[in-house]
Amino acid sequence: MTLVKSVHYAAISVEVNEDGDTVATVNGMYNGYDGVYVPEEISVDTLIFNREFTTSGYSTIVLPVDINGSSIDGLRQVLKFDGMGVDGNGKKKVQMRAVWCQNDVNEACSSLSGNLTAYTPYIIQLADNTLTFHGKQKLLPTETPETRVGDWVFRGALERREWYDGDGEVGKVYGYAAGNATGVSAGDFVKFTNGAWIRPMRAYLINEPLDRSFARGLNKNVKVSVADEDLPETIEVEVIYEREDGTEETTVIGHFNTRTGEFILNRPARTFDLKGRNVNGTPKAKGMYIRK
Repeated sequence: MTLVKSVHYAAISVEVNEDGDTVATVNGMYNGYDGVYVPEEISVDTLIFNREFTTSGYSTIVLPVDINGSSIDGLRQVLKFDGMGVDGNGKKKVQMRAVWCQNDVNEACSSLSGNLTAYTPYIIQLADNTLTFHGKQKLLPTETPETRVGDWVFRGALERREWYDGDGEVGKVYGYAAGNATGVSAGDFVKFTNGAWIRPMRAYLINEPLDRSFARGLNKNVKVSVADEDLPETIEVEVIYEREDGTEETTVIGHFNTRTGEFILNRPARTFDLKGRNVNGTPKAKGMYIRK
């Protein structure tokens, strides 16, 4: 089909063909440093998310549209950041709340509204390694993609983000890996170390107290963030399912060690490095690894 117009917003492109159909494509493999910026609402006939996901673990995602989970084929469940809790031993745990899921995941899934909001970071579990969007959609103007609960922020990336020694976020940032990596298993949260990076339209967790954000804007030399030693060594990751009657059920999906970068799922999994390469075997490095 011949294209008559093509506009690029970094990882998102919008094309109009000779039949007048508008197609928006999110390039899940975009690796550039230009940030996603959609300046205005754009109606499209077709939305394509060009990214191969893993079905063996979990993935992070940011969408440029408001949509119901039932309009996306390939999803098994969608989770949003609900804050940090405390487990039975008094240790911190990451809490994710189910937004939408297939009925065979949990009996509470049938009562969920399933509405996903544009520029909100989510964790998803896949039933297939690709996502298919049904119906016409509206790309919405770009907003900062983050969910804050207290001093913790689940933040989406709009451009390639890298962390190196000297970056004030190193040691404060955690990533939720969709696949596995050297020293990390699928579905893991690990603490970022020197050299970690992620592509746009994915998300990471960061400890960022409000006073740090304020101080950073006034004086970059002011250090008010939590010290590395005050952050948890290991964190339990659980999913909260809420039933229609308001009762809740929680399911632990794994633990991760923020010092070694190791994550243990409640089921076996393969291992991938940060660039998505299969690297099964003895862990050789610490750090953040995220499925392509």
